[in-house]
Parts: sequence; structure tokens; C-alpha cells
Amino acid sequence: MRILTTQDGVARREPDGSTWLLAGSSDLGSWFATYGSATVGELARARRERQIDLASCGWANAVVRSQRVWGVGLNYRSKVAVTGRTPPDEPTLFLRSSVTGARPGGATPLPLMSRCADFEGELAIVIGRELGPGGPSAGWDAVAFVTTANDMTARDIMKRTGNATLAKSFPGFGPIGPELVTPDEFAEPDDLELQTLVNDEVRQSDRTSGMIHSVPAIVSLLTRYSCLMPGDVVLTGSPAGAGDDDGRYLEPGDVVSVRLADLEPLVSTMDG
Repeated sequence: MRILTTQDGVARREPDGSTWLLAGSSDLGSWFATYGSATVGELARARRERQIDLASCGWANAVVRSQRVWGVGLNYRSKVAVTGRTPPDEPTLFLRSSVTGARPGGATPLPLMSRCADFEGELAIVIGRELGPGGPSAGWDAVAFVTTANDMTARDIMKRTGNATLAKSFPGFGPIGPELVTPDEFAEPDDLELQTLVNDEVRQSDRTSGMIHSVPAIVSLLTRYSCLMPGDVVLTGSPAGAGDDDGRYLEPGDVVSVRLADLEPLVSTMDG
């Protein structure tokens, strides 16, 4: 099942290629508030409101009123090789703001207080049902959607404060979407192509099989310590090639495109 987050509301892409707005779902947050979960059956049964033309419809951030957005640091073998650090035994976890006003296809204002704004193309997952400590282990069966994320970071702020949440929560940072796909759409959900382009130059290129800790392992670890709720988002880490690796940070006018498998690309333009 393929879901698109547009400025007109949540839409479903049908097998014939047509796209329809779903009734009563102004955004993904309203879907989870109404239905409490997002199974393939629920998405298939949702009533169609009207057909839309994607060419004339603006995108919206997939994360609206999300419970929480979790991040995972240093989770690709390629990134470990670049940094020279030791691979972590457990995923490095942090929380970032879920409300930054980011919109796929829109302009992202570069913060005046940072000179080192950076991109991080990532696979993101959206949790589909409640999971709690002490419950049965859960992996892909707890994931409602796979989608694309740009986990932007002000590197100089991060180094100065040691606070990932502050460095990642500037207005416009962290767009997610615009297309969400149920895991059953992929023959191998643990092995998807991931690329990030800046001004059409490929800066990151890897496969999600290059993760040190897989999606099931990350979900399992999180639920040892915390409850995960429907609508929670987990950003699963970024491979080598981000600006911090070679000192090439984002500048006004740069266009960043994150591409995951055959999903709609996540495109953002930097604004000075």
C-alpha cells in the first residue's frame, strides 16, 4: 500500500496509478488520532473522497503531531569506516523535535547561528501499533510505513552544546515523506537503496543492509526501555557522505534530494 502526504490531506495511490484523498484524514496525525493504528486492511478500506493530480498538489511533511521522533546515530558500516570509531554494541539513540514545520519540496531556512548545517539521508519507519517494555519482541510486524527522511543537523551547534535535540530542531529541519509505503511492498525490506544528492551530485549512496543494527533490532531495543505508540517515527541512521565527512556543508540555494528505493524523492531547497 502506498500513501502520500499532500497539502490537501492523506492520499492513497491505487494499483492503476491514480491517487485519491482519503476521507477524514487531513494529515497522518489525524489518521492515528482517529483509527489508533494503520494496518494494510484499514488503509485499503478507507473511503476515497476525491481524485487528485499530484503534479498540481503540494507535498506535506509526513510527521504531523507525531508522538515522538527517535533517532539512531552511527548505524552504518560505511559511516563507522569514515569516522574511525568502534561500532557500538547497542544503537546510539536520541530524541529530536517532531514539530519543525518541515515540508517536502519546500524551502528550509538555514539558521543564522550555524555555519555547518548538514544533511543526513535516512530510512524512517512509522510505528503502527502500541509496543511496551516487557512485551513480545517486535520487528517489521510493528511497522506501519517505510518512508524517507533528511535528519538535518547543525554540526557546530551539536559540537558546542553536545545536545542532538537542539542541533536537529531548527525550523524546517527534518522533513519526512512525502510517500509512505507498507513494508509488504518490498521483497527485501532490509535491503533498500538509499541515496542523497546535493545539486544533483550523489553525496551518499548505500543500501540499508549496510546498517549495523537492523530495523527489527532497533525496534526491539527501544521497547526494552520505552513504550512506542502508533505514529511514533524512528530514523534509522545515515551512511557515509554527509557534509561533516568532508567539510562541505549546506549553502543557500542548495537542493537536497533523498531517494529511497522507488519512493517519491524527498526534496528540500536551502534558503539563506
